[in-house]
Amino acid sequence: MQMTKLLWLLRPGADSERIHAHLDATPRDEYFTINVRHRSMSRFGRHAAGWQLLDREPLYQSTEINPVEKYGGISRDYADLPASLIADPAFVDVVTAWLDSLPAAPLRFSVHHIRTVAPGAPVPEGRHRDGYRYIGMYVAARHNVQPESGRTTVWDRITDEVLFDGYLAPGDLIVFDDRAVLHYTSPVEPAGPWPSHRDVFILTDPDHGEIN
Repeated sequence: MQMTKLLWLLRPGADSERIHAHLDATPRDEYFTINVRHRSMSRFGRHAAGWQLLDREPLYQSTEINPVEKYGGISRDYADLPASLIADPAFVDVVTAWLDSLPAAPLRFSVHHIRTVAPGAPVPEGRHRDGYRYIGMYVAARHNVQPESGRTTVWDRITDEVLFDGYLAPGDLIVFDDRAVLHYTSPVEPAGPWPSHRDVFILTDPDHGEIN
């Protein structure tokens, strides 16, 4: 469903619980020292029959884009997404829904998995942009977190109009023009004993190697 010229909110119909089952082995993000985060990422290239995994490239974000100390301004190397996840039809459904929502499908794109362990901050840099053309944010899980935590807000970068403000549920995919908006997600808080976490995929056009 198209909501504005800048933003779409979709439910691809993928089995988010099935996707979540692949994510427990994601390595801890050793670059991130604010709280516990796990992260992996992969680059993909389109071809006639679909898309395929590309060689790994480190992630670089300038300190202007990501001012978090010891995080922005350096090259960060992460493991690829699990092969079992990449091959799962549920994951393919998410990626396909995102690609189909874009004005033009990119030749190359990236998918990042980020797990924020509660209590933790998914977006410690505050409201920001990531330095891409288009971004998709797919929520794979909100596991044992407070229902009123992890609230996502998106603003028009020029007018400061709020374009979206709410809680993305597992299975939701939000898509926006990263050049035109700012976005933020509030901290996640545990609803009970460990483990508690929020899993998201960040899908980027272009791939992260292209902006290095």
